[in-house]
Amino acid sequence: MKGNRKAAKFAMMVSVATSTVIGLFFWFLILIFHNDLALIFFSSKPVLEAGLLSDRDGNLTLPTLIWAVTI
Repeated sequence: MKGNRKAAKFAMMVSVATSTVIGLFFWFLILIFHNDLALIFFSSKPVLEAGLLSDRDGNLTLPTLIWAVTI
């Protein structure tokens, strides 16, 4: 049984393009709202005001986010 090479190539290209567009969309959202990401995970004002989710420059970082989730 022979497959349709052009259809398989087209399906692969559509899949890669879709994944790339979705990935870029969320990457831009993270770039734009990186300081507000803590609001998704925490609603406690003392935690947010204490800056537990940011590094020395005030940027949200993954290690501090993981640390804050585990406490």
